[in-house]
Amino acid sequence: MLLPVVNCAKLVCRLAIGLDKQPELVAHLKSDKADQDDGGPRDTLPERAADTLRKAFTTCLNDRAAALSSDGKPIGKKKGIYKIANICLKILFQCRKTRNATMIFENIGLQSPQLSAYPRSERVTYLYYLGRYLFQTNHFYRAQEALQHAYDLSPTAQQCVRQRRYILVYLVTCNLILGRFPSSALLQRPEAARLQQHFSPIMQAMRTGNLALFRQHLDFDSPSADWLLHFRILLPLRNRCEVHVWRSLVSKTWQISGEKAKADHVGNVVLQLKYLVQAFSLAEGLAQSPTDASYIDPEFDDEDEDDAEAAADSTPITVSSTSIESILSSLISQGFVNGFVSHRELRLIMTLMRHGNVVATGFPQPWSVIQQKVKGDVEVPGWRKHAQGGGLGGGGGGGRVVSLSGARAAGAA
Repeated sequence: MLLPVVNCAKLVCRLAIGLDKQPELVAHLKSDKADQDDGGPRDTLPERAADTLRKAFTTCLNDRAAALSSDGKPIGKKKGIYKIANICLKILFQCRKTRNATMIFENIGLQSPQLSAYPRSERVTYLYYLGRYLFQTNHFYRAQEALQHAYDLSPTAQQCVRQRRYILVYLVTCNLILGRFPSSALLQRPEAARLQQHFSPIMQAMRTGNLALFRQHLDFDSPSADWLLHFRILLPLRNRCEVHVWRSLVSKTWQISGEKAKADHVGNVVLQLKYLVQAFSLAEGLAQSPTDASYIDPEFDDEDEDDAEAAADSTPITVSSTSIESILSSLISQGFVNGFVSHRELRLIMTLMRHGNVVATGFPQPWSVIQQKVKGDVEVPGWRKHAQGGGLGGGGGGGRVVSLSGARAAGAA
C-alpha cells in the first residue's frame, strides 16, 4: 500500500504547487466559499494539501511494527516516513508556508528511526529542508550542520548540479553569517557557478571593514539584489554580517591608532574611542546611498531645492561615542574582541596582548570563537542521528517532546 500512497502524495504536491502559482484556476471555488465564511482565518490550498498528506505521514510514523529489520533497514510503513515528510516539506517551502513544518520536524525527532537507515536521496532532501528551516528560524550553526551533511551526501553527477547548487547557496550564507568563508576551490565547482560574483563583495567587505561596499552590495538597487531576494537571503546577510564588518573596521583602526598602555599594565593596548568615532563616521558617510542623501522630508518639500541640497552636502554624518560603545560592547560580549571599554575614559583597552600574533589575539576569528562555544557534537532538533533510547537524537530520546521555538543555536544573535 505504501507505493500508491507515495504516488498520490506526489500528485497532490504537484497539484498544490501548480494551483498556488496559478490561483485564478480556483478563484471561483474560493468565491463560493467566501459567501459561507464566518470571518475567521482560513488555511490556504497548499496548507490544506500538506495537512492531508500529514495524516499519511503520521500513520507511517505510528506504525507498531519494529522500526528496523535485522540488517538495519526500515520495514513496514516506517519506510515511508521521510518520503511523505519530504513531499509535505516541498509543498510548504515552495509555497512559503514553512511555519507549518515545525510539527513534522518535532515528530521525526521524537519518534522516527535514525536518519542514517534511510536511502541517501531521502536523507539529502530531508536535511536540505531541515537546514533551510533552521536558517529561517535564525539557528545558523545548526543549519550549517544539516546543510553541510546534505551537501556531502549529495552525488556529484551532472544531473545533481542543480540540487547541489540550492544546498550550497544556503550553506555559504550560513557560513558567512558565522564568519566562515568558502574556499576558492569550492567556488570553482560546477554547482558554484556565478556564486562568487554575488558573495565575493560581501567577503571582501567583511575582511577589510569596508562598510560602504557592504551596504552598497546589499542594497535593494544593487545588481545582486534580485538574485539574493529570490533565495530570501538578502536581509539575513544584511542584518547578520554587518557585525563582522564592524570587527574588521575596529581592528584596522586599532592597528593604525592603538597605543601601549602604562608600564604597570604590560600586555594591554589602548585605543581612544575618538579614533573609532572618526573611522565609523567616515565609513557611514561613504556608505550613505544617493537616495538617502537626497531624501527630503515631505514637510520641507516646498523649500528651495538648492538650499536643501547644500544643507545636505554640508552636514557630515557623525557617529556618537555612545553608538561606538554599544558596538564595542556587542563585539566583546560575542567574543570577537578581547578587551573592555572604559566608559569614564572613553577608551578601548585590549588585553592579553603579550606574545605571538597580537591581532589574532585581540580579534579572534568569529568561526573559531563559535566553535569553542559549541564544543563537540551538536544536537540538531529534527535530526535523528541515533536509534531511539541511545545517544543524542534530533528529539532527545523517546518520550521527550522538544519545542523548536525555544532552541537557540550558537551564532544566532
